[in-house]
Amino acid sequence: KMGNFMDVLNFEYFVDVGHNILELDYISSASLIPNDYSIEDAFGRPAILTLPAVEMEFSLAASKSVTISDSNPVVLGVTTTLPNGEYGAGHEVDFIVSFDREVR
Repeated sequence: KMGNFMDVLNFEYFVDVGHNILELDYISSASLIPNDYSIEDAFGRPAILTLPAVEMEFSLAASKSVTISDSNPVVLGVTTTLPNGEYGAGHEVDFIVSFDREVR
């Protein structure tokens, strides 16, 4: 028995080269299959691991729109808020770069 008891479990999905999915979802309501572990409550009762039916309320695809892509973001354009003109030492020039998707 490891860890603290909580009502939410977080899982990580590592996107690797070749992973491209238009809408991330699980295959069936029986997709949560523990390998070498069990999920149970504080009294040792095993959790019922049936997920909401695919595309039904509270399922992954019904609640979120998540796309998995290993392609690189592409620059769509570059602009500035400054009017046309010449700028020199001491001026601050801010550029706005637009991408085809969110970046950070």
